[in-house]
Amino acid sequence: MNQSNGTIKNKNRFLGQLVMVSLFIVFPIIMIFYNGNHALKGILWDGPEEQAELQKQSNIDTIKKLKPIIFGVYDPENHFSSDSIFRVEHLFIYWNNYNRKKLLANALLLKERNIQLFITIEPYALDERNDELFEDILNGNYDTVLLELSTLLNEIGSKVYLSWGHEMDQDLVGRYPWSAAEPKDYINSYRYVVDYLNEAVKNDISWIWSPIVVDDCKKYWPGSEYADYIGMPIYSFPELDKIHYGSIRSFSTIFQYKYNIIKSLEKPIIITEMGITGSLDFQDFWLSDAFVKIWKIPEIEGIFFFYSKDSDGVWGQHVKTPDWRSNDRILRSLVIWLQEFR
Repeated sequence: MNQSNGTIKNKNRFLGQLVMVSLFIVFPIIMIFYNGNHALKGILWDGPEEQAELQKQSNIDTIKKLKPIIFGVYDPENHFSSDSIFRVEHLFIYWNNYNRKKLLANALLLKERNIQLFITIEPYALDERNDELFEDILNGNYDTVLLELSTLLNEIGSKVYLSWGHEMDQDLVGRYPWSAAEPKDYINSYRYVVDYLNEAVKNDISWIWSPIVVDDCKKYWPGSEYADYIGMPIYSFPELDKIHYGSIRSFSTIFQYKYNIIKSLEKPIIITEMGITGSLDFQDFWLSDAFVKIWKIPEIEGIFFFYSKDSDGVWGQHVKTPDWRSNDRILRSLVIWLQEFR
């Protein structure tokens, strides 16, 4: 047994060393190829101030004080079904139309493996009453839906992460009838759902309030007592970045913009959807850089990867639909590395 444990540790240490070599030698070359002079800022840790701060804090005692990060994945094709590195399984359900029997069976199998559920509840309207969605919720017209969901969660009988009405802060009405609504209507309905399920479900619920995180997202904030975490998606889509920003954004650039918006809410953060597209080499290098930055961000307590091809057209008609199934080899090695050293 000791020999086996030693072999595993040596393998993990080798993977960590491989990651660091990839990051500090190959990553700068690739980023300069992609971004030219724009890459220099990212290579130098987004500027001398961040570099100095990282060096100032990079002692092992500080690192050990940070909370471990819980890793999860949305994995509809079960690429990681035999892995133990992901401790949370992310599922999306239409609350008015989902296969209850299949969801329960899947949840119980995950429970046997000591894997928790994160369910993003998408509140699509009954009978296409999109304009009346929030009014109908507050009038109790969705109580039957909530009762069925609470019964299911009680049957599962273990802690669950829940998000309701995600990405409410962007004008996606054609996709999500709850987005870009009047803030008070959204907030009142969000609180109604949270109060109902907290009362009806006997096992623990951790609520993740999950905006896209744009400049005015805080107008949808339901209050500190209605959220245990703030969720945010972070995607690297090089083709789209070049169109909108002129260069490819690093993890730090994306995260810092979003964090500056919501940091005053003083809640821990879970990256609820993380995806990378582009060439496999680029994915490796972008992820390696991201993990080194994440290593020192205490506010991040969870990262849930989105491991699937996206829905056609949701990123615009003039770009190829992104495939977020990044290199599973580098993904595993990075997760193992961060779990070992943080």
